[in-house]
Amino acid sequence: STGWPWGHLGGSLLADICRIHLEKKLVEQLEQYGIVHWRRYVNDILAIFKKDADVDKL
Repeated sequence: STGWPWGHLGGSLLADICRIHLEKKLVEQLEQYGIVHWRRYVNDILAIFKKDADVDKL
């Protein structure tokens, strides 16, 4: 088997670093669609867009 075992501190740290990087890139892209506010808490995400945002393109 490859990778780190479940529960290993290094695995969760690496996952958080990757998640933060990907989330920053995502928010940068969403800014062109009119995102106003983005907050994340554990596995909950609050995303608020401008009233005239074209969310169908997301």
